[in-house]
Amino acid sequence: MVLGNTYIEGGNVTLNSLTLKTNGSLGIGINNFVMANTIDIQGDTIIGPVSYAGALRVANGGSLTKSGGNGVFGFGKDGFGNAVSLQGVNASLVVKSGTFNMPYKNSGAWYGGTFAVSNNASLLLNVDSSATPRFGGVINGVGGGRVVVSGNWSAGGGDFYGTYHDALTLNFPGNLFQWAGGTLDGTVTNNGIINITNNPAMAAFFYNNGIMKLADQSTFNVYNGTLNNQSGGTIDLQGDAGMSGGAPIFNSGVFKKSGGTGISQIFRSSRILAARWKWTAARWPWPDPK
Repeated sequence: MVLGNTYIEGGNVTLNSLTLKTNGSLGIGINNFVMANTIDIQGDTIIGPVSYAGALRVANGGSLTKSGGNGVFGFGKDGFGNAVSLQGVNASLVVKSGTFNMPYKNSGAWYGGTFAVSNNASLLLNVDSSATPRFGGVINGVGGGRVVVSGNWSAGGGDFYGTYHDALTLNFPGNLFQWAGGTLDGTVTNNGIINITNNPAMAAFFYNNGIMKLADQSTFNVYNGTLNNQSGGTIDLQGDAGMSGGAPIFNSGVFKKSGGTGISQIFRSSRILAARWKWTAARWPWPDPK
């Protein structure tokens, strides 16, 4: 089905394919959903509410693609502040150009599949400070663009098929996944590369089998849960970055400071256990062993 300006209220719609044309718009009403196997967003538009906000669903194994436009695609809110929701299950979210914003509040969720973001394109998981998206299953990353977390996010949740996903596994290459703020909760495994900037925090059970890169002047707050750097994992303080918080850090891999001419501070409340250390630049004050 190819849509220009369409509004759906009073019933659900299930399609094989859905195309939203350049400059077209789609409105979905309360308690209603539009579900399709293949969704193509051809421009910089918005999926909004009718009288109240409904839901867009990407079917199991399907795909949602922003194929055109160098601006922003996103989701709207109704007059009561309820956000149009998006959920995909073992599906591909593809951003070929411009910026794709996940929905407001806790209305965005993706359980397994692939985030494919082309060069110079962006997928923003937090459209603003109120957004708390949920993720689960195994999510792989492809492309030379950016997937950006700037606010709170959660691992785990139930999909529209009635299946509960109790953990999240990330597998992203290079500079694709950027964690720039907010707090993570749940159970998460990293098998790829996570790039950390600014001052994000975790209250999660986090297992690192890949690489966590802390940019210069960033501080990673491990204030609840545990950070488990596994035998194949690396935590790399690439400049004068630091760590704070009172939760334990179990290190069976490599924990290193690879750059910077100053100090990387591990705050006294941090507890790093069973550690192997490697430093190649400047100074590293040790935390209080107590």
